[in-house]
Amino acid sequence: MNNLYQLLEQQARIHGNKTALSNGQESLTFSQLRDLSARMSARLASQGVNSGQKIYVLMQPNIEWIATAALFHRGCVSCSAHPGAVVGDELPFTPDWIFTDRDGIEGENVIRIDQAWFNGLGAYPADQPAARYEADECVRIILTSGTTGIPKGAPLSLNSLRHRVEQLIGDWVSPLGDGLNLMPLSTIGGLSSALYSWRAGRPYFTVFSEAGLVGLLARTGMSCLTGSPAQISKFLQIYERERTPLPALKEIRMAGSAVSPRLLNAILQTFNVDVYSIYGSTEAGGTGMVKLDSPADLTKTAYVRPQVDVEIVNENDEVLLPGAEGIVRVRSAANISGYLNDVDADAFRDGWFYPGDRGSLSSERLLTLTAREAEVINRGGEKISPVVIDNFLQSYPGIEDAAVFGVENKLGVAEVAAALVIPEDFDIPALQAALRAELNPVAVPQHLFRVNSVPRNQMGKPLRVQMAASFREQLVAAGRPGF
Repeated sequence: MNNLYQLLEQQARIHGNKTALSNGQESLTFSQLRDLSARMSARLASQGVNSGQKIYVLMQPNIEWIATAALFHRGCVSCSAHPGAVVGDELPFTPDWIFTDRDGIEGENVIRIDQAWFNGLGAYPADQPAARYEADECVRIILTSGTTGIPKGAPLSLNSLRHRVEQLIGDWVSPLGDGLNLMPLSTIGGLSSALYSWRAGRPYFTVFSEAGLVGLLARTGMSCLTGSPAQISKFLQIYERERTPLPALKEIRMAGSAVSPRLLNAILQTFNVDVYSIYGSTEAGGTGMVKLDSPADLTKTAYVRPQVDVEIVNENDEVLLPGAEGIVRVRSAANISGYLNDVDADAFRDGWFYPGDRGSLSSERLLTLTAREAEVINRGGEKISPVVIDNFLQSYPGIEDAAVFGVENKLGVAEVAAALVIPEDFDIPALQAALRAELNPVAVPQHLFRVNSVPRNQMGKPLRVQMAASFREQLVAAGRPGF
């Protein structure tokens, strides 16, 4: 296979009348999607879009996937903007073209894909062959920033994506039937679900609006819902308002950030479903997953897949024994070899990807993460995992959300702090007593900040580094002793 578009062509030949793309109101069959995307590719060629060029796509989901298919056909390198992105945001590459369906975006390299543009497609051929990629050629760029907020470009080769498409069932895709992935195409999870629709001949569903989410699940009888914990939490809020029965829903899968005890309990109390947590990355693909039957299972991160190697090493890259805590590294055929512009080159060494996590690996290949390497709070040599304290706070009555981080005093020693979303009448002394009773004394937060919301990235990960800097400034401004 020299182009992932060949998967779509095969489905169009065999299952041409089956639904390939739907938002619950409009749909395209595999034959229609192939025909439309091939005509789009031909028209783009007439406008000067050539193979190998980098295309930045800012579009609503339905059109975005059609445009992405056309760009695969043309042999371009596509990159989808994250929701909320605007032209002018910092990018790790210079796009040759910008595709958009938004008003007000102008420029010599901007192609506006509106209804008038679509109306002229009939004059373009639909039978031109798809371009060929080399196995190690970049075909897609995913913008990933983790918890740093600084965009990095992860270039995905044809070979890397090909391996991922063949191994999707078990993490991003349920074996039970059709599913809806709330993650956008700008993420590896969203892209994986879209590509799997071509691989398996299943429809790829997009959400037309939040208000129609529950109705879409009910009408289509989907068996699986996938998203980040933040997205699943939002779904639960919508469901609580509508209460439309979803008897076909059998699984909820979450990825992108840690699942809180409160969220897991809410899912289990609302639905009769199996709940799974997925561990993976844009850089290495799906690493593994674990079934969450109760909050006690939240200490587990994932059982590592057979196709993936995971090792726990020390600072000298020496492999540690099972159960020992250290630095996590991951290797598989799906790994990328580095970021664009060689940013953070040290994260890729000798075929391994170092995601920046600390954890342990059991003899049964159970991976347990304890913290992000950059977010571990070092209290005078005592290393504290903020995740453990997060879980305690998020399950404490009255706390809507919480995140723990370290703030350096003027001597350079980290002190434990927590941002809390709590009501005005919350009993803080009672919480402090509970923390002292539950935690190691050095792990008890010394500073508690009341916030309206915990700063998180689009996948729901707390932005601890940013919080550490912001709240340290507050401590200094308030004249807090030691700062």
